[in-house]
Amino acid sequence: MQRGEFGPDLIQELSRKWKIPANFMFIGSPNGEFTYSLAELGGVRLII
Repeated sequence: MQRGEFGPDLIQELSRKWKIPANFMFIGSPNGEFTYSLAELGGVRLII
C-alpha cells in the first residue's frame, strides 16, 4: 500500500479494499492541525 494523506478518500479506499464499513474503523484523537472534521471521515469512530 502506498502512503497517502489521511482523509476521507483514503478511508473510503481502505473500506473498499478491506471490505469493512468505515464506521467499523477507529482513529486516535486528531490534533488541532487536522484538516478534516470527523463528519467528513465517513463514520469512523474516535478513540479518546
